Amino acid sequence: MRRYQQHLPAAVAICFLAVGIALQVGAQETATKADQLGQVRFPVSCLAEAQTKFHRAMALYHSFDWKRGKAAFEEIARLDPGCGMAYWGLAM
Repeated sequence: MRRYQQHLPAAVAICFLAVGIALQVGAQETATKADQLGQVRFPVSCLAEAQTKFHRAMALYHSFDWKRGKAAFEEIARLDPGCGMAYWGLAM
């Protein structure tokens, strides 16, 4: 039993280190994926600025980035309240 007690602090430290590294790698992968969105061309009858933002919102949606995709569709709806496709995006 005493032998295990000697190694316990080192084992706990290694576990914390491993979790910290895993969290850091996950954060880097998320940032990289956000910068590497594919190109989406989905013409909609909205303001020109809303059209550009709509492409990005659809790319986020198709990259399974639901939170940022929803925020992008909400921004489009604020920018152009008459853009029905913004509400369609929010409904997805």
